[in-house]
Amino acid sequence: WSLGYPERAIAAAHEAIRLTDTLAHPMTSTMTFGMVAWIYYLSGDRRAAAAAGQRCMGVAEANGFHGWDIGMAALLHVLHDERPDATALDALRRRQAREVMRTWRSVIGSCTIASLYGALEAPQQGLDVLAALGDAAATGLYGPEVYRVEGELRRMSSEPPEEAARCFERAVEMARGRELRSLELR
Repeated sequence: WSLGYPERAIAAAHEAIRLTDTLAHPMTSTMTFGMVAWIYYLSGDRRAAAAAGQRCMGVAEANGFHGWDIGMAALLHVLHDERPDATALDALRRRQAREVMRTWRSVIGSCTIASLYGALEAPQQGLDVLAALGDAAATGLYGPEVYRVEGELRRMSSEPPEEAARCFERAVEMARGRELRSLELR
């Protein structure tokens, strides 16, 4: 997906699900369904993303895999067009902040939580979530997404429009530099 070939990513996702169902290993299932949910979402297939996200949540909850449900819960809110209230978002944010390791799922989960704050017209809370990630350039693969979400939140805030534009420019520049075509076009 990130290289600009969503159809290849979706084909690989179908195969990963088939292999995961055959293996029936809980952690492998959680990881696969979690990644596949994001691939479908970022490729525009909300229905398939929701199905994979629900499967991820089910396996994670049944096996006590804490942490996997944070970003996935935020994604499912987006997929179902739900606007959780600030209390629910604050709870997700606190749980996310307790994660020790910085992984792709914690970065993209933080971006999703920040976006949900924006949907509540609370861009500053969203910007605070992103600030907790530190330098976007050090967040790995999803650094451009951090800058993109920051730009969206700054555009909603009372800041000068140039601030949002700079974030969008950084997102595109970083995506191009990392050859992440899908994130460049997002």
